[in-house]
Amino acid sequence: FPVQFAFVPSIVHLEKLKRKKKFIFVGMGGSALSAGLFKMFKPEADMLIHRDYGLPNLPPNELRKSLVILSSYSGNTEETLSAFEAAFAKKLDMIVISGGGKLLGLAIKRKVPHIKLPAIKVQPRSLVGASLLALAKAVRDDNLLEELNQLNRILGPSLFRKDAKKIANELNGLIPVIYSSSKNFPLAYFWKTNFNETDKIPAFCNRFPELNHNEMEGFNVQLAARDLVRRIGVVILWDKSDSARIAKRVLVFSKLLKEKGVKIFHIELRGRDLKEKIFNSIMLAQWVSVFLAESYGSPTDKVELIEKFKKMI
Repeated sequence: FPVQFAFVPSIVHLEKLKRKKKFIFVGMGGSALSAGLFKMFKPEADMLIHRDYGLPNLPPNELRKSLVILSSYSGNTEETLSAFEAAFAKKLDMIVISGGGKLLGLAIKRKVPHIKLPAIKVQPRSLVGASLLALAKAVRDDNLLEELNQLNRILGPSLFRKDAKKIANELNGLIPVIYSSSKNFPLAYFWKTNFNETDKIPAFCNRFPELNHNEMEGFNVQLAARDLVRRIGVVILWDKSDSARIAKRVLVFSKLLKEKGVKIFHIELRGRDLKEKIFNSIMLAQWVSVFLAESYGSPTDKVELIEKFKKMI
């Protein structure tokens, strides 16, 4: 995983790429994870993340002010391809981030600025490091690029094996539900997608404080439904930098769920700075998923149901 951070992205047709302060990021699944992480690093950034066909329903003037960033590792994501055509037809400023496929082909043919991702045979969610580097390059954030490049020498994936195996053993047979503060929600979403794709199990996520206004009541089961909550493992990603109010909510929420017989895992985000916290958590999530996949006999490198669905539509 750390090798990804040695990737040096370059922009083809850089001369056509205008500097913008507003961004529309278009991507699906693992190809959109980098945008969520970018917002963790740069919460002040004016970046709208669009996970759908076409372009967001914005006034024409807003679209013209924005750089449309189209991300698809495979290059064949139909939602992102439709956004490319829509943006090209409107003559919007755009850049493509892709590993190949139709999207990269269109960018090359129409001389649209683009960044080619490295050819690493992994699922898009596992290429999140290189994708984030490409995104930082696309928005011209040289400081973030430099910070991320350092991770090639800093990260130590093997450090998380022991903790991951323990968590995986305790989560075995449970449906993971991952919670975090709003600012750390992209990490909760990453954990969820790893359980879904790597382990082939249902997994869900939500954020504090919103979940305290609705979802938590779902754990207030009556006697006849008691076995439902006993099949759930609540994973709470907590950070010392979360506000005191969020910390209190986590504490009280955990107490109430334990009274209902729900198994809870508190996992601290650890690292010397934000970038280490983010990618240490990502590596831990990957290890937990790998160990669970071993116990379930899951084919971790395949997404057969997703591929079958794509063919059927």
